[in-house]
Amino acid sequence: ATLSDQLITGHPQTTAYAISNVHIFNRLSSLLRMADRNDEAEPALRRAYERQSRVVAEFPDVATHAIWLARIAGNFSQFLVDRGRRDEALVQARTTLETVEPLLAGRDDAVAQRALDELRRVLDVRADRPGF
Repeated sequence: ATLSDQLITGHPQTTAYAISNVHIFNRLSSLLRMADRNDEAEPALRRAYERQSRVVAEFPDVATHAIWLARIAGNFSQFLVDRGRRDEALVQARTTLETVEPLLAGRDDAVAQRALDELRRVLDVRADRPGF
């Protein structure tokens, strides 16, 4: 991750470095969660989300970036619910859905629809139902 951060700093115009950095931190968070190291997983997942948000802001016309933001936000929201932070998860999902839904509207793309549906499912959670 350190080398990836150095590449982003040294070459901010190279989008591929930013995107690979997002995927490094997203995967790192998954591995840390599997190892039950959630206190370390959260900063990695948050970093992946924040960096992917910047990529989407810079390239709103690239659907793949919006899809990845939705997927990361879905993972992040589930993580927050699992940690007992349902309200934060709902804000995360709502904010992301408001960002990506207009970018993906009208697409006949199953992957995009699954990503959007995951965020909608998070928002459909009621306090009387545990988890998702």
